Amino acid sequence: METEKKFRKTLFGYRKKDVNAYIMDTAREFDKKKKQLEAEAADQAEKYKDLKKKYNALDSKVAALEKERTYIADALLDAKQEAEKIVADAKVEAARMRSDMEVELEKLRAEVRSEQVHLKQIRAEAKETLEAYIGKLADIDMKIDTRASGEAPALEEWDDDE
Repeated sequence: METEKKFRKTLFGYRKKDVNAYIMDTAREFDKKKKQLEAEAADQAEKYKDLKKKYNALDSKVAALEKERTYIADALLDAKQEAEKIVADAKVEAARMRSDMEVELEKLRAEVRSEQVHLKQIRAEAKETLEAYIGKLADIDMKIDTRASGEAPALEEWDDDE
């Protein structure tokens, strides 16, 4: 569009035909520019709608991912708490079992000591019994030796030894 239009002059001013042609050219250029701007505006509006759809879709995905993240974080927290509870319970159970085992061990030690004392008594009794039998055997050997040498003991002596 020309910035400065020169009109031819007539008796009463500018030529009407030039002015009308200028107005028509200006109107056509205005309409052309208007249609171009309207087309650009429609194109921008369409791009805006597309971008808004994409934004809403991404916003929905973000919300879903945030919900998933929260769910996973909660699940991990619950798992951690459960693991800590299991470990604590296991420690308590281990301490209880250790205590029970120590009590049982002490009972077994007491039983072993008691059996050792009983075994010592049995040994002592067996020793006494064996010594008594050895003594009797020695007496019998002596009597046999005496008999073999010709000195026969009286029958009563044999009965007393038994």
